[in-house]
Amino acid sequence: MTNNKRSWSPPQIIWSAIIATVVWSAAGFNWFGPGFNWMTQGVAMKMSTNAVTENLATICVAQAHSALDAEATLKEFAGLSTYKQPTFVETSGWATMPGGDSATSGVAKLCATKLRT
Repeated sequence: MTNNKRSWSPPQIIWSAIIATVVWSAAGFNWFGPGFNWMTQGVAMKMSTNAVTENLATICVAQAHSALDAEATLKEFAGLSTYKQPTFVETSGWATMPGGDSATSGVAKLCATKLRT
């Protein structure tokens, strides 16, 4: 009996692997591609940070409106220039979350923006 098995040469193996990789990559990208919302870790971290800041700013606005002297303080806030308002929000304690020691980064600025509207 003769052995009819054909052995693959190294170039054939390499080219087969390359073609298979390209085919599977194309198929995978079509199945899980643009509609699958690929993102980097940096983009995901920024999105989550923005979401947290947005939620904390909403709490900040609620704290501003529920303060004991809210009406007078908000009038004072409205009289300030736009660039001084975030500092006013920080010093008034609105941007400091319950149980926290200091304002969270970016919350006072977003809170001031929300209070202006």
